[in-house]
Amino acid sequence: MKTKEKFIRHNHNHDGNGKQYLQRFGKGTKGSGWFSFDHKGTHFIGLNNVMNIREGGLGQLGDMQLEWMEDDLKAVSDSTPVVVFAHVPLWMAYPQWGWGTEDGARALGYLKRFGSLTVLNGHIHQVLKKTEGNATFHTAMSTAFPQPAPGSAPKPGPMKVEAGKLRSVLGITDVRYRESTHSLAIVIGLVAGRLFLRRQLSPGSLRAYLVGMFIASALMLGAGYWGGEMLLHAAPENLGATSVLSQSDPSAVMRGHDLFLLNCAHCHGDDARGMDEAPDLTKFHKSEARIASVVKNGIKGEMPRFGQKLTDADVKMLIRFIRSLNERAA
Repeated sequence: MKTKEKFIRHNHNHDGNGKQYLQRFGKGTKGSGWFSFDHKGTHFIGLNNVMNIREGGLGQLGDMQLEWMEDDLKAVSDSTPVVVFAHVPLWMAYPQWGWGTEDGARALGYLKRFGSLTVLNGHIHQVLKKTEGNATFHTAMSTAFPQPAPGSAPKPGPMKVEAGKLRSVLGITDVRYRESTHSLAIVIGLVAGRLFLRRQLSPGSLRAYLVGMFIASALMLGAGYWGGEMLLHAAPENLGATSVLSQSDPSAVMRGHDLFLLNCAHCHGDDARGMDEAPDLTKFHKSEARIASVVKNGIKGEMPRFGQKLTDADVKMLIRFIRSLNERAA
């Protein structure tokens, strides 16, 4: 498969004013490296929100880039799918740690009219997802090192984890395919694949999703050259602290939601209401001990075991997320 690479700047391109970066990776871009292009009916926008970023500070786009973006979108129809990607989240994922963009709301305001909007970001080294109207926001894991869930540690940074858990918190995934009389369906993250196979997603939209997910993964590759050393020499975090999270701790629910999307949504659905034979977890009122046992040990012929993949702390946060579903459904 022939590909044409596109790059966006992240906050570890240490070359001062970015001149070397632009010479190598920014040919044909505008300003400090922003650009747009169209691919098979989808409009893509790559933004730079790290040029003036400070340690722990919010990302910034700046007036010049925002004015370019507003002008760029004038020729794009409301019905065109739009994919926007930048290193730092455009939305306020966790501003206390600088996980957001100071003038991101202005950029998102230009995008409200579009019927299909996907926003892809990196920087925080973990999967977060939210939906607002026609917009879906995704962040990506890193291939270098994990970071703690928002608010679960004194500050962000490389998090040392048990060897057996490392794969589950890095941006490594499986790509599977199934051959049939239909076109080849590549399943990444499972959500788009399920919709495509049920003919609820057009081939054009699936292609846009796959290209977008490829770009999201590429956002994190630049951290690899220095992340390994930081992971090896990072001070151990007090991982046991997550095992005593209060029942009302929102960060526990958020982390549990992330774990659910990674490990459970392909059977129980993104909304946890069940698919095929998998039960509706919003109405699942088993004891916490029973849920923990099922998650760790699985159910023969029905559900795989996750005891080798998830730590006790992970299981507790997953249970907290399920309990939050029960509370909302009550």
